[in-house]
Amino acid sequence: MFLREGIVTDIEDYSNALELYEVSLAGCFVEEPPMPTVRPRPSAIVDTDTDEPVKTTVPAPAPSPTAAKTTTAAPERKQTPAVTPSTGGAEKTPTTEQPEKRPTQKPVTKGPKLAPEPSCALKLRPELGDAAEAFQFGVTSVSRMEYNKLPDSFRIRYKFSMEFKTFDKSGLLFFMADNLEANFVTLFLTNGNLIYMFNCGTGKLKLKSRTKFNDGQWHRVEFSRELQRGTLTVDGLLLKEGQSPGNSSFIDAAEPYYVGGLPSLDVAKKLPDAAKRSFDGCIRDLRMNDQPWGEPTRSYSVGVCYQSGEVGTFFTADGGFLVVDEEFQVGMDIEVTMEIRPRTTSGVLMAVMSQRGDFLLIQLINGTVVAHVQNGGGVFSIQPKDKHELCDGQWHKIEVTKAKNVLMMEVDEKDVLPPKRDDDAGDSRTDTNDPLYLGGVPDDMKTHELVVKETYVGCMRNVKVNDIGQDFRKAARFSGGVIIDTCPTN
Repeated sequence: MFLREGIVTDIEDYSNALELYEVSLAGCFVEEPPMPTVRPRPSAIVDTDTDEPVKTTVPAPAPSPTAAKTTTAAPERKQTPAVTPSTGGAEKTPTTEQPEKRPTQKPVTKGPKLAPEPSCALKLRPELGDAAEAFQFGVTSVSRMEYNKLPDSFRIRYKFSMEFKTFDKSGLLFFMADNLEANFVTLFLTNGNLIYMFNCGTGKLKLKSRTKFNDGQWHRVEFSRELQRGTLTVDGLLLKEGQSPGNSSFIDAAEPYYVGGLPSLDVAKKLPDAAKRSFDGCIRDLRMNDQPWGEPTRSYSVGVCYQSGEVGTFFTADGGFLVVDEEFQVGMDIEVTMEIRPRTTSGVLMAVMSQRGDFLLIQLINGTVVAHVQNGGGVFSIQPKDKHELCDGQWHKIEVTKAKNVLMMEVDEKDVLPPKRDDDAGDSRTDTNDPLYLGGVPDDMKTHELVVKETYVGCMRNVKVNDIGQDFRKAARFSGGVIIDTCPTN
């Protein structure tokens, strides 16, 4: 079954899913295990940036070892390397006993009192505009569409075309091959340049653009073949043409034919690494010989594309969150910086909470950034006294620093003085070894008296924890409507 808005679903096998949650990224999809980080060695390919086409014959390399299969069993969780907080003091001796001063938080249903929602500069749901018929790829590492049927004429000649836009430098747009990859056709981006390659079985032709096309604008690319001769055309301008070596002029490719990504590295052992990454951007109007491809046979992790965008991660009004570290330790000291562009005035920005009661919360509450910390001796917090217009459609920089029992904050580089505390006694460490959430929290954490019930709606970028940038594409897990690396501007 194919759904034009949201995600195309035709799930065949749930057994390979890493984790399933109550909602999916921008719709319903199968979240498959992420690609392994160790990739097969790419084939030796002679490259050139000149206007002359490249004609090379490359022997097939030895097959790479099959990547280890990820299972859904629950082994001991490993520390995610994306965040390396500083403890700022001597380590405590591990203990399994709960200190008496750390009672477990009692679930409550009453959250912070929220004022009526004022009007924000940006709409809750961005307009689709000219992107209404486009699809967002790159939500996960295996984001893709699969087609099982194309006209047989492609074996001798074809003219494939599509429109795309992206800010990313590399990613796969199209791939098809036979079982041994002796015959293949592929189109991908590397360092912003378009590369079109095909092999009829007796040698590959590689055509590479000198212009970069990762500018976030729509571009129409046409990659065609007539027997052994191929052409690469972008926005109506012929960029490269050439002829494949050898005497074969027939391409024999097996289904499925992939758009936007691959299910695993094993599908394309002989392609360069850039060609194996899921395309992080939007694709629309796929055609062969000027005829629409029609609906895909299957689709995985493909979402809605927005009319205009820039680099950032978008937490949609459907609700969702990211987990950047499954075992995050706050410790004695921590510094968090991020840039946000909200579409609502209340929501969770960052949260980590232990079962023993220690926590760090950074939230929007009625348009104000508020940070709460519990070290075990009582909750202390900080927020600006002056009102900041954070829902004006602009980016705003937030910095929160915890130094033992002191909280400091900056909003748009304006210092917020820490409040005076009558009693600074108690533990200086925030003892957590729990998931670090961004953009929202699971329902069971919303019972805490200080956690707002709303998930954050808006964009987030340049998130750093102790000066370590967070790559959301490598997030430990996610749930709900989260679009990584693309932030709508309208």
